[in-house]
Amino acid sequence: GLAERPPFQGVRVKRLSEWEIVELFQVRLALLEYAVELAARQVTPETVAAAAELKRSIDAAFDKLDEGHPAFGGRMSQWLLAAAGNRIMRDIWDNTMQQTLIYVNASFAKSRGRKSRMLLRALIDHICEGDVAAARRTARALTVQTLADLGIAGTL
Repeated sequence: GLAERPPFQGVRVKRLSEWEIVELFQVRLALLEYAVELAARQVTPETVAAAAELKRSIDAAFDKLDEGHPAFGGRMSQWLLAAAGNRIMRDIWDNTMQQTLIYVNASFAKSRGRKSRMLLRALIDHICEGDVAAARRTARALTVQTLADLGIAGTL
């Protein structure tokens, strides 16, 4: 869903209106909130052990933000989906997250990731603590922050 091929015009990046971006992030948020809830409800020692390395890689990616977009390499999604343990969610997640990635990266670049970095770390901590309510609140705050960094207003 990132490119389109109009007749006789070649391939071009698909442009979304602000409202379409908000709609896409509404779906992203629904998936994210439920994934963090599942992960927090069934946290394991393996999830907690992997979280420490994940936070280090997130910090390293944000530290290199001046060189371009942070490169998480899908580690956050992989960790979260493994912790959530829902195989079907992974397929839906991949499609939705791929479409929103360009906007998430743009928000990080625009804001230098100041608030998002803190929210990502807090989200990981809340999952590891098994705090479902705090994990869901933080997932929502992260999504709201992403849209705010992009200068997009909309109801999530």
